Amino acid sequence: MAADLRTRVQTIPGVRSVHIFLLDHCTDQEVSDGVNAGKSFTEAFPDESEDDLEALRLTFLRKGFLMRQDTLLRHLMHAGLDEATLLSLRLVDLIIDETTQRIFVTTPQRVIQIERDAHTAQSYLRRASALDLHHGPEDRLFVDDQGQPIPPGGLQNYLRHSRSVRMNIMFNTVFCTDMFQTRYGSANKQSLPEGERA
Repeated sequence: MAADLRTRVQTIPGVRSVHIFLLDHCTDQEVSDGVNAGKSFTEAFPDESEDDLEALRLTFLRKGFLMRQDTLLRHLMHAGLDEATLLSLRLVDLIIDETTQRIFVTTPQRVIQIERDAHTAQSYLRRASALDLHHGPEDRLFVDDQGQPIPPGGLQNYLRHSRSVRMNIMFNTVFCTDMFQTRYGSANKQSLPEGERA
C-alpha cells in the first residue's frame, strides 16, 4: 500500500518528489526506506520473503474492481435496466461527465442519466484497465474479474458474490478508520506526531 501510495502521488501534476513515512508499524523504518528507494518487498526484506507481493496486490485489485462494479451495476438496475440490457452494454455506451458528476448510459431504447455516479464509474474503469480487462470501445462494459462475460441468467448469483466482497471491504474500512480514530483522535495536524506535521 505504501508503494502504491507513492506511485499515485507521483502522478499528481506539479509533484516533483515524494517521500513516504510509515508510522506505528513494527518495521516502519524498513518499509519507509524501501519504498522511498523504489525497492520491491523482496528487496527490502531479503531474509524474510521468498515470494513477491504481486499476487496479493492482484487479489486486492480484483476486490476493488468487484466492489466498484457491484455499486455501478446496482445503480443501473435501480434506474430500470434489466439483466439482458446490462450484459449487452459496451464501453462506448457509457459516458462520464466529470463536470456534473453524472453518467449517461445509452441503450437501444433510451439514454439513462444517473446523478453523482461519475466517481464510481471512473474508479471501476480504472481498475478494469489495471487488470487489462478492457481493450477497446466495443468491449463489454461488464465482465467478471477474469475478463469473461457474465453468463445470461447469472447476474443475480454474480451480484451475491460481488456484494460479499464489497461488504468485506466496507467492514475493513470501518475497522481501520476506528483504529485510526482511537490512536490519533480527529484526523488533523495536531493528531500527527511531532515532526510529521505539514
